[in-house]
Amino acid sequence: MARAKRTRAAQPIIDPSLPIKAVTRNSVWGLQEDDAIRMWKAATKDAEVKKNVDRYLDIFKSAFLIEEVKEDIKLVKKGYEQRGYKVAQIMFDEMMMFTWAIKKKSVTHVTDLTYENIGYISTTELLEVLNRNFGGGWGSLSRSVQNIILNNFDVSTVILPKDRLHKKGGFYEKKVKDGFEVLELEKGGWVEAIFAKQKSELENDEVPSSDSVET
Repeated sequence: MARAKRTRAAQPIIDPSLPIKAVTRNSVWGLQEDDAIRMWKAATKDAEVKKNVDRYLDIFKSAFLIEEVKEDIKLVKKGYEQRGYKVAQIMFDEMMMFTWAIKKKSVTHVTDLTYENIGYISTTELLEVLNRNFGGGWGSLSRSVQNIILNNFDVSTVILPKDRLHKKGGFYEKKVKDGFEVLELEKGGWVEAIFAKQKSELENDEVPSSDSVET
């Protein structure tokens, strides 16, 4: 059995009123579909963006699934909407217009984690992703995935017999009091507890590290 203790789920966002030129492969993860559409519609007045649509579109494709809708048919648009896309027309002029279906990429598996999106994932969402990793635990993750996670989160783990994990005054209780959320992965009569907490901006400048305790 695995469960994530939920304590917060706030995500950083960027101001969608910023010009499209201010968006990077990192900050684009702070946008949602409606934000992206508003920014592109505002950008149709920018001659430089018009000349370099593919370059700016490539940045947005790092965080969004974007498909051009070739047929202006209600049934086609409805099909995209039923799959969670937002459909919008982006018109630079009468000779240059696009109808795009836009959908934010989901982060559901450990292989979806990147240095660009890890800063826009809440602790609860991170633990849910780890829980989908076939119950393998922290040690089953590749070093590269661990480093991505540690770039934005403090992580500690402990493996204890099931009846000792919640011992009063123990490691588990101390971590929860310190603001960590926890994922419990049962392994027979033992439990691996993975504790995670988002780092402050100051901590993000430090060398990533994780603590593991086995008893």
